[in-house]
Amino acid sequence: MDRSSTSTRRRRWPSCAAGSSGPWPTACPAPGCSTGPDPAARFLSLTDWRMHVAKDLLRSSDLGVAAVGRRVGYDSEEAFSRAFKRRTGLAPSSWRSSC
Repeated sequence: MDRSSTSTRRRRWPSCAAGSSGPWPTACPAPGCSTGPDPAARFLSLTDWRMHVAKDLLRSSDLGVAAVGRRVGYDSEEAFSRAFKRRTGLAPSSWRSSC
């Protein structure tokens, strides 16, 4: 790849990041760019959104824990359960029982 294509791509990032339509904030990964929060803020917001939706599904549906995890973007029940417990202090099934 030549240098001109790299600099062109970096110049395009701010407009791409600013045009995002997701429910979480986006950040521009280009060095020195200040179009949004840092990448860690995006991860935290995405996880917050996932847990919010997961709690709603656990509270209002009969879906199993694995199905809830898949609906909110986790590939495995174990990964979802670990993330849920890290955020709430309870396993998803325990949290559901306490509702």
